[in-house]
Amino acid sequence: MGDIEVTILSTQAADATSLGAALTAGVGVGLFPSLPDAVKSITTQRAHHPDRTRAEAYASLFSVYGSLYPSLKSAFADLRNCTATS
Repeated sequence: MGDIEVTILSTQAADATSLGAALTAGVGVGLFPSLPDAVKSITTQRAHHPDRTRAEAYASLFSVYGSLYPSLKSAFADLRNCTATS
């Protein structure tokens, strides 16, 4: 986690999605003047920093994936049709 390009911060919240929604609502009702101000209220538990060696490996793999998708697009559609009828 976090090996690609950016540092990822973990929160103490069990459900970060709900936390984000609550902070956005807090901005909407005037509890916070802006979303960046709301984010300042979050307590981070841990920072996951990128591993540059892994990031380079992932970049190579993603390049291969990117070249495969156009070739496989029709096969994916065929698979979807097979599973939709079973």
